[in-house]
Amino acid sequence: MSEHSLGPHDLTPNPGPLSSNSECTSASNPACSEGHTAAPKCHWRRVPCLLLLVAISFVPGYLLSTLRAERPLLRLSIDPSNYRSWETAPTTVIERINRGKPRDLRIMKCPSMDGELDMSYYRNGDFFQRAIADTPAKPLMVYERAREVCDGPRSDELDPGQSSRSHWKHCLPLHPNRNQSECAAATRSSLLDPRVLKPVCASAVLDMLTVDVYRAMEEVGCQSMLTFGTALGAVRNGTHVPWTEDADLAYVTSSNASPCVERKEFAGLLRSRGYFAFKHDIWRVCIGSHHPLAGQLYNIDTSIKKNKSRLCGVYGCIYVDLYAVSEAGGPRLGYYHEAHHISGFFIPSEKVFPAGSASLNGMAFATYHDVDWFLSRSYGKDYAKPKSRSQWTEDMEREKLDGQHTILTLEN
Repeated sequence: MSEHSLGPHDLTPNPGPLSSNSECTSASNPACSEGHTAAPKCHWRRVPCLLLLVAISFVPGYLLSTLRAERPLLRLSIDPSNYRSWETAPTTVIERINRGKPRDLRIMKCPSMDGELDMSYYRNGDFFQRAIADTPAKPLMVYERAREVCDGPRSDELDPGQSSRSHWKHCLPLHPNRNQSECAAATRSSLLDPRVLKPVCASAVLDMLTVDVYRAMEEVGCQSMLTFGTALGAVRNGTHVPWTEDADLAYVTSSNASPCVERKEFAGLLRSRGYFAFKHDIWRVCIGSHHPLAGQLYNIDTSIKKNKSRLCGVYGCIYVDLYAVSEAGGPRLGYYHEAHHISGFFIPSEKVFPAGSASLNGMAFATYHDVDWFLSRSYGKDYAKPKSRSQWTEDMEREKLDGQHTILTLEN
């Protein structure tokens, strides 16, 4: 190879002392060739690289912003004072899901009912209630065929104090998990855990209901206490019975005063906290569709997968039963328990007061002074042993208790 032959590395212009507007003055300079006496120096391989870097830096971001502007999926706008202020963009996820589906199987979002809630109760409450206040509420989503669920207690045309089976359909229809092994230790705190799958445990919902209803009863001056199955669960395991659908609370009444639960103040307090108090034979409380956790508790697919009614049927929800323990009056010093399965069930005064205490999921609640006597009389001497309903009935008939009571069917 001659002195002036070019090798493979000589294709790159020599970055020698020549500037970009220098002239070739020496024939020995490789940058000069015959016929090029004033060629500018140009690093021609670097220009495409710079252009490529510019494209990589700006084009993807521009395209992404354009796509987002043209096809918005979901825009979330949360007002700190309104925990259910969810807004959807014109092209929403719901619209995409509903595309091509029959009308009754389309999903809809229930309108906000924040105006009916007193969030100060939650903001000033215990750790669980404050967590509800601090967490944006999940909107209640239902199928079009179940749109009545959205209305909840607002659509009840009857006076809640008028005893009627029709009140039940205004409760939030929940079909929770009652598996004993999965829900034995479930508490209300699990309702805020996003890792907990639906359906939620019945005992966790009952825990929340019991605490809130018990506190509302205290606020209106009720002498409230645990009774029946809730007292049984507290004494036996320190928690709710996992397979039951209701909690049981009693309130003491005297002959010269109206029952505390019949006051409008009581129903109003519960309504402002997301609950619905109504009367069907006895007073009861259920969860309303305006509860802050309604969207978290309601399982939209339950009615489809399990062929369950889209509305809550009689005794078909999670609820609290409220039983009057009324002064007997006359020569007998004691109380009669409302709707007891033993006809004319009488509790001597010394068995009721002074009130005792029972722990339910670590919280103290009032109960009968001699709760062992009450549970033995209501469920048999071996009440600490879990029984089926049929076995319980057989044992009660065999014991016959004091020989004077008639065993009736167990209250649903």
